[in-house]
Amino acid sequence: MLQQLLNNKNYLAKLTCLFWLIAKILSYKLWIADRFFPIIPPFNFLLIIPNFIHTILFAASFFLLVFIVLKPATKNIFIALFIIEILSCLLDQNRWQPWQYQYLVTLLVFIFHYNNQQKIITWLSIILATTYFYSGLQKFNTGFQQIVWQKLFLHDFFHLPTHYINSKIMANAGFALPILEMLFALGIIVKQTRKITLVLLMMMHFLVLIIIGPTGLVFNIIVWPWNALMIFYLHYLLATKNYLQFNYKLLFSKFDVVALSIWCGFPLLNFVNCWDNFLSFSLYSGRIPNMEICVQENLPKEIEHFFYLRPSPKICNGQTGVNIQVWGMNEILVPPYPEVRVYDKVRIALQKKYPAMKAKFYVYKLPKSASNYIELK
Repeated sequence: MLQQLLNNKNYLAKLTCLFWLIAKILSYKLWIADRFFPIIPPFNFLLIIPNFIHTILFAASFFLLVFIVLKPATKNIFIALFIIEILSCLLDQNRWQPWQYQYLVTLLVFIFHYNNQQKIITWLSIILATTYFYSGLQKFNTGFQQIVWQKLFLHDFFHLPTHYINSKIMANAGFALPILEMLFALGIIVKQTRKITLVLLMMMHFLVLIIIGPTGLVFNIIVWPWNALMIFYLHYLLATKNYLQFNYKLLFSKFDVVALSIWCGFPLLNFVNCWDNFLSFSLYSGRIPNMEICVQENLPKEIEHFFYLRPSPKICNGQTGVNIQVWGMNEILVPPYPEVRVYDKVRIALQKKYPAMKAKFYVYKLPKSASNYIELK
């Protein structure tokens, strides 16, 4: 029964759409306009789009995903889903999440190589390898060391003593994680190491789910389905022995070379601030910009709940404040799109919606220090 399922031509597409569907259901407020966190389209003229259009696009996406999971899907169904997702993402940049980006690219692979299973397998391996490589490369910074490694892993999850966490050896040991991620990426590419690499990657994703999942920190729920999907991808490649079928010579066509250059090359531009963080696999990297809002007067009652979820940021000096990631993760279940241009549009949207509210908006990068804060005006 299991082998029959694995051999189904549409297995990978159904698998992808199932976990995509779960993510969309969990983050449903991200995909509709009936919420408090501002809608931030890339172009201001899109602000005139009525709220019900967001809901229609979400509903259409939902039913198409369900259809693909339950029924044999044609290429036209995949194309319709891709168009709807692009339209929805154009209405709000906060929907440009890393997992959404990967799902869209994977969907494109299903569209362009609908009848070529070997190309699909090869592209899937490229997608996995690139994600792990850049995810690791993005973590070589003190923000990852201090916030993700020392605070999230060592303090919050393992509850280690502070003096042990702050020791130089233990602090620097965190950089072994990004090194491993990059080695795993290379392990997928090299034929002799693929099998063991796939096994180790499955273990890594299981460990991540243990740490951030319901038995651990119960953190960033929206990436639970994505981590589970990665495990299923890896299991599929192992169980069907398709990891032996990777053929990179298949990617030498003009279209594949261009697509490969964009997917694998553009994330390098992020290091010179020419490509966005979430489109460069900046996952738990500690290097993305953040924003904190300090309200001096007239905090609107309809949003005050989000300002009291955690203590006010230090930059607010005792005034009521909120970290924008706390607000986003609690209302739309995702971190707001981490680009300064988007944060500035959030500022403008809030000032327009709540003209009586007096507030200051600060953008910063880790590690936190007074010199790293910039006020948006």
